[in-house]
Amino acid sequence: MVELKINKNMCKKLLIEYYRDKNRNPIGVVVATNKDVVGWSLCHIKAIYYHPSDKFDKKLGLNIAIQRADKAFAMSESEKVEYYTSKVPQSLQKLFLKIMTKSENYFKD
Repeated sequence: MVELKINKNMCKKLLIEYYRDKNRNPIGVVVATNKDVVGWSLCHIKAIYYHPSDKFDKKLGLNIAIQRADKAFAMSESEKVEYYTSKVPQSLQKLFLKIMTKSENYFKD
Protein backbone atom coordinates (compact mmCIF):
# COMPACT_ATOMS: atom_id res chain seq x y z
CA MET A 1 0.00 0.00 0.00
CA VAL A 2 1.28 3.45 -0.93
CA GLU A 3 0.95 6.24 1.61
CA LEU A 4 0.52 9.85 0.56
CA LYS A 5 3.64 11.87 1.20
CA ILE A 6 2.68 15.48 1.93
CA ASN A 7 5.29 18.09 2.76
CA LYS A 8 4.62 19.88 6.05
CA ASN A 9 5.03 23.26 4.27
CA MET A 10 2.09 22.56 2.00
CA CYS A 11 -1.54 23.19 2.78
CA LYS A 12 -3.42 20.30 4.40
CA LYS A 13 -6.19 20.36 1.80
CA LEU A 14 -5.75 19.31 -1.80
CA LEU A 15 -7.66 20.11 -4.96
CA ILE A 16 -7.66 16.90 -7.01
CA GLU A 17 -9.04 16.10 -10.44
CA TYR A 18 -8.48 12.93 -12.45
CA TYR A 19 -7.82 12.89 -16.18
CA ARG A 20 -9.88 10.15 -17.84
CA ASP A 21 -9.82 8.29 -21.14
CA LYS A 22 -12.80 7.96 -23.51
CA ASN A 23 -14.17 5.11 -21.34
CA ARG A 24 -14.01 7.32 -18.22
CA ASN A 25 -11.14 5.31 -16.71
CA PRO A 26 -8.62 7.47 -14.83
CA ILE A 27 -5.25 7.69 -16.60
CA GLY A 28 -3.83 10.78 -14.92
CA VAL A 29 -4.25 13.25 -12.09
CA VAL A 30 -3.71 16.97 -11.55
CA VAL A 31 -3.49 18.26 -7.99
CA ALA A 32 -3.22 21.75 -6.50
CA THR A 33 -1.57 21.93 -3.09
CA ASN A 34 -1.60 25.70 -2.74
CA LYS A 35 -2.44 28.81 -4.73
CA ASP A 36 -0.64 28.50 -8.10
CA VAL A 37 1.14 25.32 -6.97
CA VAL A 38 0.09 22.39 -9.14
CA GLY A 39 1.46 18.92 -9.79
CA TRP A 40 0.49 16.19 -12.25
CA SER A 41 0.93 12.56 -13.10
CA LEU A 42 0.00 10.77 -16.31
CA CYS A 43 0.08 7.05 -17.05
CA HIS A 44 2.12 6.11 -20.10
CA ILE A 45 -0.65 5.93 -22.73
CA LYS A 46 1.02 3.27 -24.90
CA ALA A 47 1.41 1.00 -21.87
CA ILE A 48 -2.36 1.05 -21.33
CA TYR A 49 -3.15 0.14 -24.93
CA TYR A 50 -0.46 -2.54 -25.31
CA HIS A 51 -1.05 -3.99 -21.85
CA PRO A 52 -4.77 -3.62 -21.09
CA SER A 53 -4.28 -5.28 -17.71
CA ASP A 54 -2.20 -2.26 -16.62
CA LYS A 55 -4.27 0.23 -14.69
CA PHE A 56 -3.57 3.73 -13.44
CA ASP A 57 -2.73 3.53 -9.74
CA LYS A 58 -4.50 6.48 -8.11
CA LYS A 59 -2.37 6.56 -4.95
CA LEU A 60 0.92 6.30 -6.81
CA GLY A 61 -0.24 8.90 -9.35
CA LEU A 62 -1.32 11.22 -6.54
CA ASN A 63 2.06 10.80 -4.82
CA ILE A 64 3.89 11.69 -8.03
CA ALA A 65 1.64 14.72 -8.56
CA ILE A 66 2.18 15.90 -4.97
CA GLN A 67 5.95 15.50 -5.31
CA ARG A 68 5.90 17.61 -8.47
CA ALA A 69 3.78 20.23 -6.72
CA ASP A 70 6.23 20.17 -3.82
CA LYS A 71 9.07 20.82 -6.26
CA ALA A 72 7.13 23.75 -7.75
CA PHE A 73 6.35 25.09 -4.25
CA ALA A 74 10.04 25.82 -3.68
CA MET A 75 10.44 27.66 -7.01
CA SER A 76 10.20 31.35 -7.82
CA GLU A 77 7.34 32.49 -10.07
CA SER A 78 9.55 32.65 -13.17
CA GLU A 79 10.94 29.17 -12.47
CA LYS A 80 7.39 27.83 -12.06
CA VAL A 81 6.36 29.23 -15.43
CA GLU A 82 9.35 27.59 -17.12
CA TYR A 83 8.76 24.31 -15.24
CA TYR A 84 5.06 24.18 -16.07
CA THR A 85 5.40 25.15 -19.74
CA SER A 86 8.22 22.70 -20.42
CA LYS A 87 7.11 19.69 -18.36
CA VAL A 88 3.29 19.43 -18.34
CA PRO A 89 2.17 16.91 -21.00
CA GLN A 90 0.11 18.44 -23.78
CA SER A 91 -2.81 16.09 -23.10
CA LEU A 92 -3.05 17.45 -19.52
CA GLN A 93 -2.67 21.16 -20.30
CA LYS A 94 -6.39 21.96 -20.45
CA LEU A 95 -7.10 20.25 -17.11
CA PHE A 96 -3.91 21.76 -15.66
CA LEU A 97 -5.07 25.30 -16.51
CA LYS A 98 -8.53 24.54 -15.10
CA ILE A 99 -7.03 23.41 -11.77
CA MET A 100 -4.61 26.35 -11.73
CA THR A 101 -7.58 28.73 -12.11
CA LYS A 102 -9.61 26.90 -9.46
CA SER A 103 -6.67 27.06 -7.03
CA GLU A 104 -6.92 30.87 -7.03
CA ASN A 105 -10.31 30.68 -5.31
CA TYR A 106 -9.85 27.41 -3.42
CA PHE A 107 -6.75 28.56 -1.54
CA LYS A 108 -7.63 32.04 -0.33
CA ASP A 109 -4.90 33.94 1.51
